Amino acid sequence: MSRALRRQRLTLLLMCALFLALAALAGGTYRMNNGDGWRTLRAAAVDDRDKYQQLRPYPRYFQFLPLAAVKPTDLVPVSSAAAITETAALIQRGLGFQRYDTLWVCWFYLALYLSGITAILLRGRMLAGGALLVLLVNPYVLSFFNSPFEESLLIALIPLLTFFALEANSLERWTGLCITASKVQFLPFFLIGLRRTSWRRNAAVILIGLVCVGALLFKNSKFAVPNSYNRYFNGLAYSMASVSSWNAHDFRAREKLAAEMVRSDLVTLPAGTAPYWGSSFWPAGDALPAAQLEEMRSYFGAWYWSTVRANPRYAYRVLTEPILTAFTADYRMDYIFGSSLPSAVLAPHAMLTRHLGEISLLATLGSLMLALYARQLRFVIYNLFLLGYPILVVYGDGYYELEKHLFPITLLGVVFPLTHLLYGTTAVTSISTRARSSINATT
Repeated sequence: MSRALRRQRLTLLLMCALFLALAALAGGTYRMNNGDGWRTLRAAAVDDRDKYQQLRPYPRYFQFLPLAAVKPTDLVPVSSAAAITETAALIQRGLGFQRYDTLWVCWFYLALYLSGITAILLRGRMLAGGALLVLLVNPYVLSFFNSPFEESLLIALIPLLTFFALEANSLERWTGLCITASKVQFLPFFLIGLRRTSWRRNAAVILIGLVCVGALLFKNSKFAVPNSYNRYFNGLAYSMASVSSWNAHDFRAREKLAAEMVRSDLVTLPAGTAPYWGSSFWPAGDALPAAQLEEMRSYFGAWYWSTVRANPRYAYRVLTEPILTAFTADYRMDYIFGSSLPSAVLAPHAMLTRHLGEISLLATLGSLMLALYARQLRFVIYNLFLLGYPILVVYGDGYYELEKHLFPITLLGVVFPLTHLLYGTTAVTSISTRARSSINATT
């Protein structure tokens, strides 16, 4: 048996052992339910008689609803994460389970995460794989896997997305395209990957892309009103009030300061909107009469652009504030994070997670400079996407729970650039070649 084969087998055994160890620990960390997770769980057709959609830790088990009480429309998943949850529930029902076990999905996410790191290690990229393992063994990451949020699946895909972005093998590229297409926010990645494939094979991938875009439109139609409300009254209002300069680094702290920091008398607003300026849909918009909210719905877009035009001195903040706020945010999210682990164990991970935004910014800028120097256009686009993504989040749903929505992309903003810098890609080769050419030319 060759040394390389023995090393690969040893790597696989170690990763399997790590999976078992982390699977046993995963139940000790969690994210409390704030309503978002319940939208994913509903696809599993579980009973909500105990009002689990309220802010409280998720239990491990849920009673299944009787099949007679399940409406066909309840089985339509509104996200890829909900589809995975529903699949796990259907398998458990088929096996005769009386209760839904949430750890099945947790273990699936953990296996996805480790598979990406394993693929990197098996390619001999030990330094990059080791760095990713340091990031993985993190209770703040495991707490997402043990909670039914849509962000959990995106976190689980980060190592695979990174691996496929950096590898050039044709089969790997196509697999990466399919994974990328499962998360519609990665449409730029999908289009770049599609451009680099043979045109004869594009039809299948284009079909996958269309299905995903259709799923996004369907989902947006279900949450159009709250998202539009937050985009204007919360996102634009906080940005114009220079939210990045507030003495607040998480969602709850910003919410408490908003009453004094967001002032409607400092900006020119459309008639009738001042009372809601700086509020978020929950609870302010959700408490409005349905008729009033329906009337407002048709004006959100017009109000947004008219407010930007009427306040030109604040217009630059529309782009700068989401980015500045995201990179100084506190990604521990203590208001929904919970763990039974001792505080001494959590302390180093808490420090890393608290400054995850700044670490992500440094890593992304380093990768961007490397890509620019080596003229790697796709890596330039990838890094610009990571830097600008907070703008999409804020003007998709305001600053409401910004850290929860941004945590996967911020983590990707560490993992992808760091792997790019450590991977020994053609960028490094190109730099070495140019350096040698310059030396030869001068001599």
